[in-house]
Amino acid sequence: MVGVHTTTTDLTGRDDLFFRVIDDTARYASEVARFHHGPRRVRQVAIVYDLANVDYSGNWVADYTRTFSALGGSVVRTINFDSHYERKYDQMAASLLEVQPDMVVIVANAVDTAELAGKIRAQNAHVQLAGCGWANTERLLENGGRLIDGLLLEEYVDLDDFSDTYQSFREAFLARFKREPSYGAAMAF
Repeated sequence: MVGVHTTTTDLTGRDDLFFRVIDDTARYASEVARFHHGPRRVRQVAIVYDLANVDYSGNWVADYTRTFSALGGSVVRTINFDSHYERKYDQMAASLLEVQPDMVVIVANAVDTAELAGKIRAQNAHVQLAGCGWANTERLLENGGRLIDGLLLEEYVDLDDFSDTYQSFREAFLARFKREPSYGAAMAF
């Protein structure tokens, strides 16, 4: 079996027939933490994550927190929710902003990230916002619009790749599906 989206560290190092074409969250979340702490100069973050995909989000938050803390940063608040059952976005935004973080990190799907970003922006227009690869789909922009301006996201593949190989794939995908390929489609390719 080959996985193109599977990044949970729970499957890392197992002797089985599962292969992935992407690294696990230990790499991506750690790189994001280094970027936030280094070039972005973030020292205090508040994190909100969705339990509906805890194999991803829980690992991502743990890996991010471990790296960010080792760099001298502080996670001043972590809250979770389950998007299948609860959507108290106004309350979550207030709780995250209450501790006055430099940045709020949202680890959720595109729709919930857009909604949370909007609620956070309504309460604090200046706090930095970051999301994760899970949110980085077409639906984020469709649902977030201008509310996600400035939202930082990790990306697994360069969808603006101008190499002949990628452009041939892109043209074939467009011809067949009548839309641009997502990162999942590019990773599968």
